[in-house]
Amino acid sequence: MYFIFTDETNRKESRRVEFFLFGAVLVEVEKLPELSDGLREIKKVFDIPEREAIKFSPTGENRKADGQSRIDLQNAVIDLALKFNLTTIVSLVHHKIAKNTKIKELQDRTAASVFVKANEFLRQSNQHGVIIADNWPHDGGNKFFQRILSEGVTYSSNKSDPIERILLIAQSKIETCQFISVIDVILGALKHIINKQELSSLQRDRFGKICRTFWRRKVGKQYTIRDYGINFRPSEVRSNVIKARYDELISFLDSILNSQPR
Repeated sequence: MYFIFTDETNRKESRRVEFFLFGAVLVEVEKLPELSDGLREIKKVFDIPEREAIKFSPTGENRKADGQSRIDLQNAVIDLALKFNLTTIVSLVHHKIAKNTKIKELQDRTAASVFVKANEFLRQSNQHGVIIADNWPHDGGNKFFQRILSEGVTYSSNKSDPIERILLIAQSKIETCQFISVIDVILGALKHIINKQELSSLQRDRFGKICRTFWRRKVGKQYTIRDYGINFRPSEVRSNVIKARYDELISFLDSILNSQPR
């Protein structure tokens, strides 16, 4: 049995924001107590009040932390995800494609692709799961959650993907569900690094750890995360420029992953 915690980032395009990201971290239920203890210990080390959440971009009292303290905090959460062998699944949409899409539709579509991939993971693992989504931006996500739980995910081609391994979807907030902090930090680090493909050794080590959390498959002697841990939407892109950008990014991510210790 898995709990699946989700979050999103980069709702609006800007000069420094290239992709909308929606992601999930999958946690085996048996690991939840120790993971909770680990997150609480991180709060103590970094003097984060219990009432506040760990975030990639700190708020509240922890907002005063200097740059190195923030990086150390983020790295502590990423190391915790590796320690418990958590699995990450992310869907990305280039903002040049998303710019004419309402945020409700954009989030629903991107989330649906992550839910389908999570269902595939659960099916392959012969497991079931519960999704806890962070603070849905419209109507609490109730209509969307109800529809895909009852009908699956339906596409314009009338093809549909069931999510029969997902038992329920509920909404929470990072302030009341501290496990969402893990995917918040991973997405926050991911969004910053994917725009900097010439990395320092420290950034490469940090990003390598993130890549090791992605669901992946082996092709020959190498691993790839395309269509597993990293999923581009739409899956078929008409623009050669954006298609090339997707291909460039996945090659970069795979190269980082395959340079990591096994």
